[in-house]
Amino acid sequence: MGRNSMVVWKNVHDSQMFSYWQSIVFGRTQ
Repeated sequence: MGRNSMVVWKNVHDSQMFSYWQSIVFGRTQ
């Protein structure tokens, strides 16, 4: 379970980082 929760946390973290960089890149182009 510990390993599974780490995978879930990583997926959430990656999606947050993606949204973060997306807001920077697309925010500047707009």
